[in-house]
Amino acid sequence: MIFGKFQLYSKSNWAVTLLNLYFTLIGIKHTLTSAYHQRSDSVIEKFNRLFDGMSAKYVGDNDINKLDEYIDRALFACRVRQHHATGKTPFYTVSGIEAKLPAVLSVSKIDPDCDYNITQLIQSKGYPWEEHKVTTADGYILGVFRIPHGRNASSSTPGRPVLLQHGLLDAATTWVINFPEQSLGFILADAGYDVWLGNVRGNRYSRAHVKFNPDHDEAFWDFSWDDMAQDDLPSMVYYILNQTKQTQIGYIGHSQGTLIGFAEFGNLSNDIQKNVSFWAALAPIAQVGHEKTPLKYLDTDSKELEKYWHKLFGRNEFLPASNILQSLGKFACGEFFFDRLICENMLLIIGGPDRKNLNASRVPVYASHGPSGTSVKNMVHFMQCGRSNRFQAYDYGSAEKNQLRYNQTTPPIYSIRSMKVPTAIFWAGEDWLADPTDVAYIFDNIESLVYEKYIPNYNHFDFVWASTANKLIYQDLINVMKKYHPI
Repeated sequence: MIFGKFQLYSKSNWAVTLLNLYFTLIGIKHTLTSAYHQRSDSVIEKFNRLFDGMSAKYVGDNDINKLDEYIDRALFACRVRQHHATGKTPFYTVSGIEAKLPAVLSVSKIDPDCDYNITQLIQSKGYPWEEHKVTTADGYILGVFRIPHGRNASSSTPGRPVLLQHGLLDAATTWVINFPEQSLGFILADAGYDVWLGNVRGNRYSRAHVKFNPDHDEAFWDFSWDDMAQDDLPSMVYYILNQTKQTQIGYIGHSQGTLIGFAEFGNLSNDIQKNVSFWAALAPIAQVGHEKTPLKYLDTDSKELEKYWHKLFGRNEFLPASNILQSLGKFACGEFFFDRLICENMLLIIGGPDRKNLNASRVPVYASHGPSGTSVKNMVHFMQCGRSNRFQAYDYGSAEKNQLRYNQTTPPIYSIRSMKVPTAIFWAGEDWLADPTDVAYIFDNIESLVYEKYIPNYNHFDFVWASTANKLIYQDLINVMKKYHPI
């Protein structure tokens, strides 16, 4: 057998020197390689140190006994790294072909729900849908979507209407983002209700106005949740009642969706209470002085909170939906390209620390559909309420400006006590945005409570995304709603 190339581990001793002289004489090229196999002698310690560090990062706070679950991930990085001396990867040396890298593998494993818009999500699960445009009194055009009946309904005649309203930086997709047996929008439709999915001004489905262009006009973004409560919510309710020829509607809100419900249903200057027969608050928000999310670190000791936020984020849109964010959610949160645990943690630092209820396989889908955007002014309003620990309207920063806006020198305080709509509240112990201390304020003031349920280990997002929400929340919710808003 004739060799044209001979490879040894890198070690300087007389034997290697002698071999080099011999190989030169007979015309064989001698190369040195870095350690990969145990035959590489002492250099294997370098690999061990590298592998030990990588394994520690993968295991993290998890049970050390589960190390075997992460070994392949750690080794893969070593196996696909090209060795300087050979110009080949260990994977190629062993198998004769190069490995397909995770980014390539993940392309074929992308969940199609990552790319679907809300109507495609609904249609892909076999449900009928309609798209509606609701124009508010101040000119905002809201995207509202309808599931008139279940996928296996014996009749196409819709039942009584129920409006589902999403939370902060979210969209109506949150109600249909899981599988049919786990998503409240689908569950209500299968139960016989006429389901309407609302979107407030400024998110990806309500980014339009009869006069202003959201991409160019600062005036478009001059709103906060005050306006969502006073204009968006009544506009959607009355539009739905007009379309369905019904006199009352059921309402279910999550997070910010509960905030605008508490604010508007307790407003005695309008008649909307008469048109809502029942509503349910999931992760209820009114006061937010004890919230634990990273948002609180964007506060400042300065009295110029509004200017501080404008300096950081401008005056227009905050965390808008974009193709870049969708791609990051789709690829970076996939199983192979990026550790999904990191994406889970990004969600948990906002909603709360408990991840046991999260459907990990859906994380790329959740990340692809959020955030959906809002105004900087809306975020400032949340920060104001956190600082003051009051359920109050937007503070324009001076007695003169408040007087001009509200005919009083301070922002008006919203009343929960005056609300008469039968209300069910579902709250949690690990919710960082709807903190139990703040929820206590609601219980201290509400006089129309007909049902409440506490879930100790739920966080803020579990109310709409948890794989167990159908059993722990939705069944109870529907049973109570049927008493006050029967199908």
